[in-house]
Amino acid sequence: MPYDIAWKKLLETVTQDGELVTTADKDSGFISLQRNIVPGDIGLYAHDDTGMFWSQAVAHIAIRIAPQDERATTITINLKVNATGRDTFDVLFSRTRQMTLHSRGYLEKYYFSKFSKLVAALRTTDSPP
Repeated sequence: MPYDIAWKKLLETVTQDGELVTTADKDSGFISLQRNIVPGDIGLYAHDDTGMFWSQAVAHIAIRIAPQDERATTITINLKVNATGRDTFDVLFSRTRQMTLHSRGYLEKYYFSKFSKLVAALRTTDSPP
């Protein structure tokens, strides 16, 4: 789809669940946003073999959208999760730590799926009868 339509639909996709958009620059094709993650769900979104007791987490999402030609657009999504928590020793010493965890790809797939559904709905409404 053309870049202008893809940009509009992608912004619609990533803001439906209340994500905080920190940057949206159409000229550069860059979108940056944050999504809060419930501590109990960290394992769904990120690889976590730390043994930490998490108190909060935020997914930092960077999206790059670029036109290939007048009818095609490329979208790339990168994500990391910053989590704050404690392990057993931290509990003893009354301290917390922040760690960066690597994505499992769940949110990236989620956004691509939502975007695909919006695009499919757009195509069916634009199709001749």
